[in-house]
Amino acid sequence: MDRNAVSGRIVELLYSIQLSRDLQDDTRLDFVVESIREQRTFRHSAAEYSEAIASVLRDGHLPPQAVPKGNHSEGEVVHWLGRLAERLRPDVETASTTLAD
Repeated sequence: MDRNAVSGRIVELLYSIQLSRDLQDDTRLDFVVESIREQRTFRHSAAEYSEAIASVLRDGHLPPQAVPKGNHSEGEVVHWLGRLAERLRPDVETASTTLAD
């Protein structure tokens, strides 16, 4: 996934938390996971979001276009993305297994 795609996926995810006060609260995280699974609000697959998150976690920072300007520090957002990746992992593994069959 190229840098522009990573940035786009991360920005989409950050829109979902921009008004959240507490990123440690699982309510918003659960909502985002379900929205990705059902492609309700998010149009890409769990695998694509996971790939973008993995890129951010490898780099240790957000793409410049995605740096938060609101309630949360970059570190808090990166930590939240790590939690999101953990929640999406079973979906990505299932999709990988299905594609291999």
